[in-house]
Amino acid sequence: MNLQSPINSGESETLEFKEKFDDRTAKSAVAFANAKGGMIL
Repeated sequence: MNLQSPINSGESETLEFKEKFDDRTAKSAVAFANAKGGMIL
């Protein structure tokens, strides 16, 4: 997978950027899994 393309596109309904992994990151991952899916970079 080429990561540059989603990075250039910016955050969206299915993409979030995180600086650190914490409880909020885990909640985002669960939300993505329960919805349309997505990526966390």
